[in-house]
Amino acid sequence: MLRKKVLIGISGSVGSAVAAKLLQEKNYKVSALFINNGKNLDQLTYARQVCDKLGIDLYEQDITQVSKDNINKTITSYPTIDLNKVYNKYVLIDTLKMVSKDLHIGHISCGVYARKEGNKIIPGVNQVFDESEKMSLLSEEDIKKLVLPLGEIEYQDINKIAEANNVNFRSEKVDAKDKIGINNIPNE
Repeated sequence: MLRKKVLIGISGSVGSAVAAKLLQEKNYKVSALFINNGKNLDQLTYARQVCDKLGIDLYEQDITQVSKDNINKTITSYPTIDLNKVYNKYVLIDTLKMVSKDLHIGHISCGVYARKEGNKIIPGVNQVFDESEKMSLLSEEDIKKLVLPLGEIEYQDINKIAEANNVNFRSEKVDAKDKIGINNIPNE
């Protein structure tokens, strides 16, 4: 049976690490993309450790200028829009789509706590840590390619999965009050 290929945005955070592991368990051929947004290079070491541990290829994409241009253009057009939505659509998802196309990978993924239902993004099973609203700018085409493994599990179980698979290189714990990763806009 031919395995589906997926490119996951990986920051080295416990969420993206566990998402990559869950995709492997679902029999995906996983590759990872570290997206350099100009403020997260300190996370690259963790992303490399996760990929080495899981035996997945890691690609890197510098989007420092693209990130600023896309965000600034959108802010100018829609001054009241949530910047995390802009970042997720015009930086994270579009970069994953571009690189996955170049690599001939049909699916994309990230460590977002949400699920898909048809052509919509809906809250994950545990709504305490819901990130579905941050993905609300995605098109139907984006959603068709997207795989969201974290939305199917309780967020408290992410720490257990990370520890059981030795993929928590930051020694962080998932906490509903604190979310770090590439799917959040970098602080200025």
